Amino acid sequence: MHVFMLAVITLAVLAVVPASAAVEPLKVLYDNKLDRSVVVVVYANRQYGTGWWVNEHYIVTAAHVTDYQANVPVTILHGDYESKGYVVGLDRSRDVAVIYVEQPMPDATILPLCEHVVKGQEMIIVGYPFELLQITGDLVKASANPRAAYGIIAWVGHDKSTYYIAEIQATTDEGNSGGPAIDLDAHCALGAVTFALKGEAGTLYYITNVYYIQQLLDKYSIPYTVKQNTMMDEGQPLEFDSSWTSDSTVKAAIAGAVAGICVVALTIIARAGAARAAVLLLALVPVAAA
Repeated sequence: MHVFMLAVITLAVLAVVPASAAVEPLKVLYDNKLDRSVVVVVYANRQYGTGWWVNEHYIVTAAHVTDYQANVPVTILHGDYESKGYVVGLDRSRDVAVIYVEQPMPDATILPLCEHVVKGQEMIIVGYPFELLQITGDLVKASANPRAAYGIIAWVGHDKSTYYIAEIQATTDEGNSGGPAIDLDAHCALGAVTFALKGEAGTLYYITNVYYIQQLLDKYSIPYTVKQNTMMDEGQPLEFDSSWTSDSTVKAAIAGAVAGICVVALTIIARAGAARAAVLLLALVPVAAA
């Protein structure tokens, strides 16, 4: 009797559960379109970092990728795609550069800027760490297949000395500099990889807050879009003063602990009748701000 009653109750419960709830759809862990949101930025044929598209002609990267130089040419790579670019906007104190790209990349994924950056947000770092170059042995090959590292926003600076940076709980390496931290759900940019600090307990990784990337884009009248993402908690206001300048301690940390620039020797080789940049790994040289 008890077994019969249990069966009846079970059937009754199942009868009121919608069919859509019975089988949970598979969650898409990674959207491959994000691969085409990033490019390799090569400066002076000796160092590279990661950049990302804010519109079809402009990319954002870290200022130290171009050695903090304005109005200099760079080479942009993504698989078979190659174009020349020029640094047209620079904020040395916040480690952000904007590059104009002559030839748009077909089917590029344009990243909108996130409206909010708060603790606990799930995100992905997409870019080209040095290990990809070691595995492929060729920067052109590596550029076609960026690495995605998952994590969260662990900390957001709120005071005058740390207002423009946020810590990420995700690993980056030389070559990741300038790459986007992308909101996992909204697929918008939370910031750009800038530096790391190594301590006894571990290494902490940082991004430049997208709010200040937006300021630089506005300064040079470069079009972009903003996307609503995570709502802020009432107890976590983000009020920034654009007149604040970088604290010397943070500037020294960036100068001494730049985490994403890959300095390599580039050898130009002929491929299908055209000169292309290939990489021979000769040395990894740390770069500090002048």
